[in-house]
Parts: sequence; C-alpha cells; structure tokens
Amino acid sequence: MFLRSLSGVPRCVSGAALRLEFAQPSIVRRAWSRAISYTFHLLASDARIRGGFSNLILRDIHNSPWKTTINLKFRSLLNLNCKTVLNLECISPVALPLIKKKLQQLDFSNTASCARGPCSGLALAIPPPEGIPLYCFTISSETKRRAFTCARLNCFPTAVLSGRYSRVPIANRTCSCNDTALETMEHVMLFCPNWTDERSRFLTPLVNKFHLPIQPWIVSLFLQDSDCWITEMTANFLLSVMKRKAALTSSLTPQLQSIRRTTERSSK
Repeated sequence: MFLRSLSGVPRCVSGAALRLEFAQPSIVRRAWSRAISYTFHLLASDARIRGGFSNLILRDIHNSPWKTTINLKFRSLLNLNCKTVLNLECISPVALPLIKKKLQQLDFSNTASCARGPCSGLALAIPPPEGIPLYCFTISSETKRRAFTCARLNCFPTAVLSGRYSRVPIANRTCSCNDTALETMEHVMLFCPNWTDERSRFLTPLVNKFHLPIQPWIVSLFLQDSDCWITEMTANFLLSVMKRKAALTSSLTPQLQSIRRTTERSSK
C-alpha cells in the first residue's frame, strides 16, 4: 500500500512488481532475516554466558516446532540434503552474510516470478534495479517521476490500460490515431502521430545522438534509467503526453455525457 500510494500507480500493478521496481524485500524475507540474525545472536552468546542460551533452548521441555523450522531453513539456504547432520552451534558467524545473500537471491527469484504480468517492467524487458532506482533521486518533480514510473511498469494511461479495466478485447484497444494500431507503450513513444511535437522535442535528440533505429526495443533503452539525460528527456516526453491526454479527456467528457444521454433517450 505504501509503495502504491508513493508511486501513484493504478491497482493493476501487483505488489510484487512494485517491490521489484523499488528493490524492496518481501515481508517473508524480512521475517526470515530477523529470525536468522536472532538465531546467530543466541549462538554467539554461548561464548559469553556459561551454558549458553542455545543449550537452554535445547533442554526446554516445550517441544517448539520452531527449532525444526529454523533447522530446515538453514538446510535449504546451505544446500544440505536431509541425510547431512546439521549442528547449528557449528555454523560460523562469518557465514551470516552468505546466508543472507542466499536469502536475498531466493526472494528476488520469487518476486520476479510473481511479477510477470502485463503491468510490470518485465513486460517491457526492463531489467530490475539492484537498489532504489536512480530516477527516484534525479527526477525532482513528483508528477514527472510518476509519469516515468507508470511507463516503466507498463501502466501508462493508454487504450490498452483502460481496456483492462473495462474488459475491452485486446484487438479493440486501438489508438485514436488509427483504428488498427494498438495503443501500446511502444506506439505512444515511437509511432503515434498525435505526439509528434513532443517526440521531436524530447526523444528525437536521443535517437539522433545515439544513432538508434526506430524499433520497439529502444523503448526499453529509454526507460532503463541507465543515463540521467536519457531519463530526464524521456520523463519530459511522458509528462507532456500525460498532460495532453488528461486535457483532451476532460474536454471530451461533456460531449461523451451528452451522447450517452441522447442514446438513452432514443433507446426509450
């Protein structure tokens, strides 16, 4: 909920896609990280306290299933089979960073598998960032940052997006410029004649400087956030398009309502 309200993206973007976009761990990973750190804290206390905490836990008459659970978790993180004897007291504290790294890799893999939907950076072949995205710091304008985030997560306001909410068939989610062209992110950024002026101001300089072909794959390049100048120019284009789209929609709304009322009267 926090990431969704912070980024301003619609509900079609899953929580996994948001965590992947902002490189945030899942609740499961946070819980296991704390549990593993606490277990190592108990084991390390054996050297300072006579008898140690771990010995007291093992001698506890209450047979807690947590001991088995933490043991199985260590086995999976250390890639040990069920026949290998694992003594937690023998695990060196030096192994803690390696175990947490393994936990991070597993969490990333699980999050990426859950984030493979239409509203995700993976849908546009954008590699997930290893940390908080750079554009969160380089783009100072909140509205511009939101436009860039929506484009990266493939939830930019287009006919394809609105069709997901209104259950319009994919073949009918066409752009207003052409009855046959789907209004995808690639179409908006590269081909749609409605945004020729914005494209000439912000994206054409990028194409000319880097000698890029007008192919759909360069959309991923523009949205990768690998260069501050490319990110800034792309965000400017997206914000300009988003503002014009909002203005056109608001101006057409009274006309659409009038047409709807006329249709309802005629049907009666």
